[in-house]
Amino acid sequence: MKNVKLIVPIISLVCAAVVCGAVLLWAPVCAGPLELANGNMVPMRCAYTAKVAVLLALVLAAVALGAYRGWSGERRQALETFTENTALRDYLEERSMDAANLRVVAARHLDREDEDLAALTQVRKTLTDPEATVEELAAADAELTRLAARLQQELPQLASVQQSSRDQAYITTLTRTLLAAQSVTDSYNAQVESFNRRLEASLTGKLAQLLGVQPLTAYETP
Repeated sequence: MKNVKLIVPIISLVCAAVVCGAVLLWAPVCAGPLELANGNMVPMRCAYTAKVAVLLALVLAAVALGAYRGWSGERRQALETFTENTALRDYLEERSMDAANLRVVAARHLDREDEDLAALTQVRKTLTDPEATVEELAAADAELTRLAARLQQELPQLASVQQSSRDQAYITTLTRTLLAAQSVTDSYNAQVESFNRRLEASLTGKLAQLLGVQPLTAYETP
């Protein structure tokens, strides 16, 4: 992202410089007056065209830079709202703790190499990763729900679980909690919907997309 922030203004300035440079090369040809058939001397039309071209180049560069900075800034604020959401952090922390506890209980009854145990470990790692993206967090959250649903059905069928009333209670409580959890990302998703709709509908939004501003991704879990 830092590189993009540097590239966009550079591209805008280069485009403006190219146009201005072309005009400067063109200007000497247009500098002299044009003698009409009646003997009158008038400025050549290309002289005016050159001035207009320079002005348009500067205006386009300014518009492009403004569009990029405006839309990228709004996009960054939306992502900051997501990462700084206290309710969301608490939600993900609770989910990761429940995943860890479910893994501890499940590990007492499953093979050490069981894929569900590995999946629970990976899910918890992602949910507690401060660098995880919205897409990665949503995918991990959804995967945890799928794992809870599967283990809720499979673990009680094991003979070792049936012999432990304590673990039966743990499994029931943890899986029900994981399956009943309600996401707290409605406000963020509303921001995403508004941002993406306006980005696609406006001319400056389309220009910003050409310069690298991407639509936001909603936090969605099945």
